[in-house]
Formats: sequence, C-alpha cells, structure tokens
Amino acid sequence: GVTAQWGWAFMESADWLSRNGRYDGFNVPTTMVMADVENFVKNSSITEACDEIQNCQTLPIERSAHCITQETDVVLDILFEGLDDLVDPLLPAQTSDIDLTLEE
Repeated sequence: GVTAQWGWAFMESADWLSRNGRYDGFNVPTTMVMADVENFVKNSSITEACDEIQNCQTLPIERSAHCITQETDVVLDILFEGLDDLVDPLLPAQTSDIDLTLEE
C-alpha cells in the first residue's frame, strides 16, 4: 500500500542524499522552507543541504509545524511572501506588457 511505497521512496532518497556531490550541477535559485516546530525533519540537515547548493536560502517560518501548507493564514502569508521573493527575480523586468486578463 501507500505506506510501503512511502518507505521505499524514503530509502531511495536517503541513498541519494548520502552521496557526495549530490547537488553538483544544481544551478537554480532555491528556497528551503523550515518549520519552527519540526519533529520529522531535522532543520540542521536542511541548513547543511542549503549550504551545499549554489544560490540557496532558507526560510524558517516561526510558529509553524511540519505540514506548512496546512497552516494558518498568517503562516501561509509568510510562506507565499518567501516564494514571491524567490520568483520575482526570474520574472521579466517589465510586466506591463504581459496580458493577465482571464478568458471567460
């Protein structure tokens, strides 16, 4: 079932994460979100991974827990602001030329 699939995927990712040079060639702006109350993932491992990735920053979110996307609006606002900060430099300088109207 799902639990067995999750366990297998976890083992595969653990194998990949233990390799030296695992982030070589990873060359995109990256933001790693960290929950304040985290009992599943060690935030120190997130920081260590981010240190290995070029152009990476961490985004710790106070008063949040592991399932950040299921949090309060206050926490989600912080998360989405961080994502905006990540994406903004990738957008064209002049967005006035982009038609954002929705077709009906």
